[in-house]
Amino acid sequence: MTVLHTPRLRAAVGLCGVLLAGVSATPAGAQPAPAASARPTPPASAAATGSALPPGHPPVAPAPSGADSARGEVPAGHPSVEAEGGDGKRAPPADRSMVDPKLPAGTVEVTLVDAQERPQANVEVKLGILQQTVAEGEARQNKVSRSNAQGKVRFSGLKTATDFSYRVTVPRGPATYSSPPFQFKGEAGQSVLLHLFPVTEDIRSAMVGMRGIILIEPRDDVFQFQVMYRVFNIGTVTWVPSTLTLDLPPEAKGFTAEEGMSDARFVAESGGRVRLTGTFAPGQHDTQFRFQVPNHGDAEVNFRLDLPPHVADLRVVAQSSPGMTLHVEGFEPAQPTVDANGQRLLFTAREMRQGDDQLRELAISVNGLPTKGLGRWIAVALAASLAAVGLSAARREPAQPKRLAREELAAARELLLDELVALERARGAGKIGPATYESAKRRLVEAVARLPGRRGDPSRAAGKRAPLERAAPTAS
Repeated sequence: MTVLHTPRLRAAVGLCGVLLAGVSATPAGAQPAPAASARPTPPASAAATGSALPPGHPPVAPAPSGADSARGEVPAGHPSVEAEGGDGKRAPPADRSMVDPKLPAGTVEVTLVDAQERPQANVEVKLGILQQTVAEGEARQNKVSRSNAQGKVRFSGLKTATDFSYRVTVPRGPATYSSPPFQFKGEAGQSVLLHLFPVTEDIRSAMVGMRGIILIEPRDDVFQFQVMYRVFNIGTVTWVPSTLTLDLPPEAKGFTAEEGMSDARFVAESGGRVRLTGTFAPGQHDTQFRFQVPNHGDAEVNFRLDLPPHVADLRVVAQSSPGMTLHVEGFEPAQPTVDANGQRLLFTAREMRQGDDQLRELAISVNGLPTKGLGRWIAVALAASLAAVGLSAARREPAQPKRLAREELAAARELLLDELVALERARGAGKIGPATYESAKRRLVEAVARLPGRRGDPSRAAGKRAPLERAAPTAS
């Protein structure tokens, strides 16, 4: 489950980073992701919508008409992801966390404001403290305070040693706004600015769009999938998904989610589903996860993947062997390319336009995959049967050994040596991976070594050894 630790996939992920950046890492005019998710404090215009909510719950943006479904089309008037800003006037304000020489060492000052930079008073603020030492491991604690009339909170007398790190979080209804973790530098304190926005659990009430990359790595026994979504919120309403789940392909296993600076991530659900959770404040948020699907050795495989709503741009990349093809329904024909390490890749993309139906599902077909030849199964079966014969003969009385006919031995040896040659050719052509190659080679060589023989046996003649001699140099 360490996809990013493999050189090939690291290169592919690097390519995806370039692709995501090339497709506009941030929509025109949109602010980069806030250093931490912003938290909501109600503008006066939204106050009326919160009358039925529990005390202290931030206002929820009004939902659109019931005609729209949560996974339906983008509502009329919804901006494309290239819009200048959620309100058409300016990009949402950005959060900030920085070293502040005006503050004493060991001091954190937090300022809470809304989208119009108005102070937010009487809001609970948590300061998470993490101490990491080699001897004792991790120790965690929290300090809690509330903002004053100026929207400020100050924590003083904190440890400045390098084994201490800190993070500010502000829970607001279903949302959680936070700063990135930080440590004190020198004799200065730390200043943190967080914006609090109205919150909605309905994506139709937020200006949210997504771009995605799906990487497929065929392996000997599984297909490794890496899925990455970059979520853009270009409005001034925070989105907190509550019921957004996606179906993984049948037989999917080994789900792993990457954890980032914020709480935005995918989590596993029962029944082969994953759920998107976290706080998507105005700005940019990256999420990614991995899973595997068994490789049964078929030359053609098909996959179906659920997609989250409001995907505006999607790329599909597959590591490719010679003769392999990639087809994604509704996408451009896949084009061959190579990564920085010379690994073959197939690449296709689709960019949604205003008025296009929303992508809900992805149908992927991969053809021309290398399959396990019949000769290899024959060789493995023959090796197993010969091992069983040898074991049986060893247990019998010396006076009654089990002997194979000379012709049978010669045929068996010839088949095994031919398979060794075929194995080397398949490896040289890139049709099998290193794990399959090493395993098959070891079994074939062991099977040849176990074949009984005697002096003068035709199977031990120089001519019969030629295939093995031809294979040996390539196998080194």
